[in-house]
Amino acid sequence: MTTPLSRLRRLTAAARRITEQNLHDRFALVGPVDEIKEPGDTIDAMLVRLERSFAANRRFAAKASHELRTPLALQRTSGNDRRRRPTQVQQVRSVRTGLARRDRRSRCRASAGRREPPSSSAPGRP
Repeated sequence: MTTPLSRLRRLTAAARRITEQNLHDRFALVGPVDEIKEPGDTIDAMLVRLERSFAANRRFAAKASHELRTPLALQRTSGNDRRRRPTQVQQVRSVRTGLARRDRRSRCRASAGRREPPSSSAPGRP
């Protein structure tokens, strides 16, 4: 025979086993509405609300995490691009340096073409 006190002890033990990982567990007491079933049903209803709240918090955290990761990923990507690609100033300097080298080479070739080739005879000899 079950006494009200033994039913209350089972209800208490079941309540202690419920954690955030198993909020889906319910007491689901059967029988007439009495001083034990009524609090059990109330706790079951509270567990439903808690389970929904925890699920909403998990969804929010997942969405917020995604929203925060996206800009960070974009910043990392653009930061990596900046490290890999020279800036416009560096590109302009590089082009100017290359053009200056080419101009010097052209001038050297032009001046070398204007010089008279060395004579086949040694200096001082006719």
